[in-house]
Amino acid sequence: MLESARELIARVALLGVSEEDSEEERLRQAATMLVAVIMLGLSPVWVGTYLLIGRLWSAAIPGSYASLSAGMITWIAWRGSNRLFAERRSRAG
Repeated sequence: MLESARELIARVALLGVSEEDSEEERLRQAATMLVAVIMLGLSPVWVGTYLLIGRLWSAAIPGSYASLSAGMITWIAWRGSNRLFAERRSRAG
């Protein structure tokens, strides 16, 4: 079970990473992907918290983030390119 989880995490982290990329670039892209997936997983809690306290417009921010992240992760998995996503994430942070 633990080995399966490690394999899944490794596969997700390496989405869009190319063999042509340098080691530093691979590490940066893998870290960016893992952070995005973790934030995507936590965003429903964030949205739910805002909804529970009656902040509908505030809930739209993490909801939009989750939608955009899910779209970008799907795009990366389909296209096999992480460059655009990694550039946008590194500029935002």
